[in-house]
Amino acid sequence: MKRLFITFIASSLLSLSSHADDGTFSYKPTFHGTIRGQYEYSTPTGDSRFMVRNARASVSGSALPKVGYFLQVDFCDRGKILILDAYASVTPVKGLKLMAGQMRVPFDPDAARAPHAYFFANRSFPSKTFGNLRAVGAKASYSFQKFPLYLEAGAFDDTDKSDHTKWNEGLTYGAKAVWGKQQGWKPAVFFMSRVPQGAANAVRINSSGINVAWTDASWHLEGEYIYRHYTNCNFDASHAFYVFGNYGFPVKWPLANRFSVQARYDMMTSTSNGIRNDEGMVVETDPHKHRITVGATASYQRGIFHADYRLNFEQYFYKEPANPSPSDNSKLVAGVTVYF
Repeated sequence: MKRLFITFIASSLLSLSSHADDGTFSYKPTFHGTIRGQYEYSTPTGDSRFMVRNARASVSGSALPKVGYFLQVDFCDRGKILILDAYASVTPVKGLKLMAGQMRVPFDPDAARAPHAYFFANRSFPSKTFGNLRAVGAKASYSFQKFPLYLEAGAFDDTDKSDHTKWNEGLTYGAKAVWGKQQGWKPAVFFMSRVPQGAANAVRINSSGINVAWTDASWHLEGEYIYRHYTNCNFDASHAFYVFGNYGFPVKWPLANRFSVQARYDMMTSTSNGIRNDEGMVVETDPHKHRITVGATASYQRGIFHADYRLNFEQYFYKEPANPSPSDNSKLVAGVTVYF
C-alpha cells in the first residue's frame, strides 16, 4: 500500500507538471528533500548510536490559480515514517494566505526552523519541549506589503496529529507576529493554548514567549524566552530560554566553501505534560536542567542547496541529582545534513 500511494502521488504530480497556463501561472510542482544522519556518543556511559534523524521529502505547488498545496513526509524520523504536513491553501488577495489540513501550529520561530536550517545538531530545550507541535486545523497568515510584518494565527484539534477522527472537547490555538527581514533585527512574539493530546484528564496549558534575532553576513545572534502556565492545577509555571551565536566565513576547501562556529546556552525549569495522574495531580515529566553546546560546521553551499558537516559537544547540568538517559545527558554529536 505504501508503494502504491507513493507511486500514485508521484505520477499525479508529474502529470500536472506537463500542463501550463498562459505564462502567468504554472502547475509545475517544486520538490525538496533533506537527509540528516547522526552519530552520538554518551560521555557519561560510553554508549553510542548511529541513526537517520531525518529523511524528509516535500512537494508544493499550485493546483489552480490562487489555490496551492503542501505535502511533507519524513520517511525516517529516527526510524519512523511520519506525515508531517498535508494542507491546501488559498490566497484570495496578495499577502493573505488561508490554510486547512495538517500543519505546524503557529508559535516558536526556533521550533518552526526546518532541519536543513539548524545551527546545531539538536534543538534547543524551548523548541523541543515547549513549541514543537503539529496538528490538524486551519490557520491564516498575512504579510504586509509596505513594512516587514508577518502575522499568523490558527485553531487546531487538541488530539495528536495522527488521530484525525476523534472529537475534541476543546481546541488548540496558536498565533505569532514577526517583524523584520533576513538581515538585521528580527523580533517575534507568540502564544499557544492547548489541552495536551485532548486528554479528558488534562489541564489547559497556556504558553507565551519572545524571540529576538540579529543577522548579518557573518553573524547570527539569537535569544528566546517562553513562559508556560498550567491552569487550575497544583503545578507551578515553567520557564525556558536560550541564547546562541553563530559566526561564519567563506573558505576554499575541497568539500566546503563556508565554515562556522557556534555556542549556545539553554535551560528549562521543571515541566509537566499537563495530564493528571490517578490522584488528580499534575506531576513533573521533565526535570529542571541546563546545557552548554559548542560546535563547528563546515558547509558546501550552492544557491539554496547545501551540505553541512557538523560536530557538537553538549554538556548537561541538572539542578537535582538525576539519572537521565543518554539522550538527555552529555554527549558528542557528529552529523551530515544534505538539503536539495
